[in-house]
Amino acid sequence: MLHRQMFNMAAVGVSGFVASLLWHGAQSGPVAGLGGSTTAHATLASVNGVFLALLCCVVFTLFNTALVFLAARLSPDGGAPSLWDREAFLVDCVELCVGVTVAILAQLSLFLLVIAVPPVLLLQRSLVYQQLQTAARTDPKTGLLNAPTWEREAASQIARARESRGRAAVLIVDIDHFKRVNDTYGHLFGDQVLLGVATTISQQLRESDLLGRFGGEEFVVLLPGSDVTEAWQAAERLRSQVGRMEIAVDEVPVSITISIGVAVVGDHGDDLVELLTAADLALYRAKETGRDRVCLPAGRPEVSRRIPGPREGGVYDGGSADNRP
Repeated sequence: MLHRQMFNMAAVGVSGFVASLLWHGAQSGPVAGLGGSTTAHATLASVNGVFLALLCCVVFTLFNTALVFLAARLSPDGGAPSLWDREAFLVDCVELCVGVTVAILAQLSLFLLVIAVPPVLLLQRSLVYQQLQTAARTDPKTGLLNAPTWEREAASQIARARESRGRAAVLIVDIDHFKRVNDTYGHLFGDQVLLGVATTISQQLRESDLLGRFGGEEFVVLLPGSDVTEAWQAAERLRSQVGRMEIAVDEVPVSITISIGVAVVGDHGDDLVELLTAADLALYRAKETGRDRVCLPAGRPEVSRRIPGPREGGVYDGGSADNRP
C-alpha cells in the first residue's frame, strides 16, 4: 500500500539521520554527509572508527525497528507484530554491511560506487526470495500457515512431545454453515469471514501455539503442553470469541459460529494422523449435536481412512463438515 511505502521510506530516512547525528557528533563534524575532512577519513580507517560505525548501524536498526513496530501496533489491524525473525535479521545485517561499504566507497571516490551496484542488486533478489519463501508457507486469504507447512511443523512438535512424555492437543475448527454464508452474501463476504475468524483465533492463542488453515472453512490449531482440560478451555475461548465477532453486510450484522473437535496426545492418539482423525470425529459429533460447540472424541479412534502423512507431502482435506454423511 502507498501509505506503508511512504512510511517505510520516512522511517529509513529518520533512522539514517539519527545514526548520522551519532556519527558526526562523535566526530565533531558536519551533520550533512560524511564530509571530506582527513580527520574523518583517518578515524573511519581506525579501529575506533570501525566500532563507531558498527554502533551507528545498531542505532539505525533499533530506531527503524521501533518506528515500524509502533506503527504496526497503532494500526487497526496491527495486533502484536514480531520484531524480528532469523531471515529478517540476516537481511538487515547484509543491508547494513552494504550501506557501510557504499559510505566508505563514496568517501574514497564516487567512481567506486559502481562496485556497490552488484551487491545491492543481489540484496534485492534475496528480498524477493524471502517473499517467495513466505508465500510458499502461508495461505493467501488468511495469512496463516498452509496445510502442508502446518502438518510438517505440527508433526515435529508432536514427536518431540511424545519423546519427552509431554502433552499437546490438536483442534480442528470449522465455520458453521459456511456454504450458506457464501450462497447468501457472496464469496467476497465469505473471504472476509475467513479472515475475521483467522484473526480472532490468532489473537486468542499463545505465541507457542501453531495455527493454520486446513482447507475450505477449516482451521487447525496445535496447543503444545496442553492436557484435556486446558485444550477444552482454549477451544471454548475460541468458540466464544468468534461468536462475538462483528461482521456486517450493508450495516446488517451477520452471526458467525464455529464448531471445534479436540484431541490430546496420549489420550486420543500418538501421532498427527491419529490426532487429526480423532479431532475430526469429535468435530463430526459437534456438528451432529447442534453446532456452535466443542466436543471430544467418544474414545480412542481407529484410523478409519488413510490420511497422507507430512512426509508424503499430502494434505488432509476432510471437506466440509456440513456435507459429511
